[in-house]
Amino acid sequence: MSRTHLVILVSAVLVALILLAGGWGILVYMDNSKDDRAYAAAQTGGDIRHYKAYLTQYPLGRHVREADWAIEDLEWQAVPKSLSGYMDYLKSKPTGRHAKEAQTKADDLAWLTYAGEGNVSGLRQYLEIFPQGRKAIEARAAIEELEWQAVPKNVSGYIAYLKSYPNGLHAEEARIQADDLAWSDHAGKGNVSGLRQYLEIFPEGRNANEAREGIERKLRCNRAYAEKELMEVAKLGGVVEAKSDGASNQFSTKQGRAHSDTYFNNGSMTTYYHDGSYTSQDGVEVRYHINNNSRFLVFNSVEGTASFRTRAGAIAKGLLGAWLGGAALAAQGKSTDEAIVGGAKKGYDWARHSQKIVITQAIQPGHSYAGRVSMKARYKVLNSEFKAERIRAVISEPLLEQTTAPGC
Repeated sequence: MSRTHLVILVSAVLVALILLAGGWGILVYMDNSKDDRAYAAAQTGGDIRHYKAYLTQYPLGRHVREADWAIEDLEWQAVPKSLSGYMDYLKSKPTGRHAKEAQTKADDLAWLTYAGEGNVSGLRQYLEIFPQGRKAIEARAAIEELEWQAVPKNVSGYIAYLKSYPNGLHAEEARIQADDLAWSDHAGKGNVSGLRQYLEIFPEGRNANEAREGIERKLRCNRAYAEKELMEVAKLGGVVEAKSDGASNQFSTKQGRAHSDTYFNNGSMTTYYHDGSYTSQDGVEVRYHINNNSRFLVFNSVEGTASFRTRAGAIAKGLLGAWLGGAALAAQGKSTDEAIVGGAKKGYDWARHSQKIVITQAIQPGHSYAGRVSMKARYKVLNSEFKAERIRAVISEPLLEQTTAPGC
């Protein structure tokens, strides 16, 4: 192929390409003109329906973004100007063109709606909707202030506030008030247990050192007092009261009944009831009691003697004693009167009926034990006695903490 033919061929190809490009350009121009006219028609219509029609006709058109924006703007304009309206919009368009504005308006409306109630419930409802809202910090501060105003002015009230607001605006004041009230409540009990209760709540409290010193001092003083009580028990001293509450004859009968009671309370009194005849006496019942008047001692066991005398026995043995004892005492150089009286007293003591008793039921401080014992006798009871002779007592460690001795 000659050079001339090559030039002609290349020129023809170039002309064809130019004509083809020109035709394509004409087609594109014509199509863009239709797109523009369609969008212009949607703008003229001005509602969502027209813009959606444009997007249906030209899903890849030149004005797709503008159409989407126009639809969203129209939807925003239709949103109800209320909290629920803005919240619904945010649910459907969380990243929409007007999401930030909707968030702000909803936040402000929620604050006006709920915070305007002026109570904790309303403020909490605001925070449930907008935990990071524009007014969240203000809402939390207002809740704390309202709850502080409502705090009961007692230890549990202040402690509850501190649990909710350990670093709150009123935390320091709450700690001081709770500490002082706890000290007043528990130290005011005047015992070791109260001081320990204070330390359980405030181990490093304002009064902690004084509480620890008080515990040590009171325990030392209480124990010294309890040791003295032990010594009194060994001597059956004032911390023990044991005596008879009276005695009763018990009769067997052929017919009717017979009964006599003898009580000794600031003197003696005997009452005798008899209806019909009786053959012999069955015995005498002696009633007695033991009082534990100590502060710190538990009586683990008590050994004692219950006794009584009968009228006939006392008379008979008193006369016998006056005769026998009187003669013996007279031989010792006593006067006749002294000998007879001394012998009668000895005989009176011979008329005593007694029985050993062991009580194993523990008797706590401030408590009593009441018992009774039956013994044989043939004559009407004259009087009765109960004597505690031995008491096994121990110091109650819990009571050293729960009560306080005088002067401690």
